[in-house]
Amino acid sequence: MLSSGVYRQLAGLLSAIGVVIDRAQAGAPIEEVELRVAAALSALGDLRATIDGAGIPAFGTTARHLGFIEFYHRKGHPDSYAGDIANLRDRDVPGVIRAVEDWSANNLDAGLVEAIQGSWNAQNYESAVRDAFVYLEAVLRVIADIDPATGLSGVQLATAVLGPKSRTGSLPTDGFLGAVTGGEREGAHELVMGALRLFRNATAHRRIEYTAAQADDVVHLVSLCLRLLPAPPSGSAAITP
Repeated sequence: MLSSGVYRQLAGLLSAIGVVIDRAQAGAPIEEVELRVAAALSALGDLRATIDGAGIPAFGTTARHLGFIEFYHRKGHPDSYAGDIANLRDRDVPGVIRAVEDWSANNLDAGLVEAIQGSWNAQNYESAVRDAFVYLEAVLRVIADIDPATGLSGVQLATAVLGPKSRTGSLPTDGFLGAVTGGEREGAHELVMGALRLFRNATAHRRIEYTAAQADDVVHLVSLCLRLLPAPPSGSAAITP
């Protein structure tokens, strides 16, 4: 799963690397190749900073092979950087893509990732969104100790967990928001209800052709909702969507 902003950065980097290779192989002037390599290195650095990827080998090897392309192109020895191009295509770029995917997955609730992984890998993004909300509802039922056989779902289920008469206690106080006020608790309730009313209902009631980026946005919204929820009581049943 890729968040939209990082997806755009990754796409820009892949495009920049492709242009370097194409222009070098076409025998472009060294001044142009230098500018193309500089642009690719800048995009690489921006992406590495975004995902805190300083220690990820693929970023270093990508930069090194881009540098060798520029070096040997300046020398007029295109055969000498054929191996660098092969490494970029076969190892470096796939390594960068995997690093971004790992970063994105680590930013999501772990149970949510497991719940949607099959649909996402099959590029069935509509099913991935549906699976995400099925998992959210399963978590809500466990938190409120609600038997799935009751049929309680959607906004009614969210209200049972986060509404003013909820029996689940306050929201976590050690998360990224710190201590949560009464008004903020109401906001969390409204956020979860809004996600369910809009995306869960739309996906459940009609076919929606999500792109990867659109589905990614919705999945991250579900992950945010999950991070706002109280922890399940000790001894709760396992979460099984």
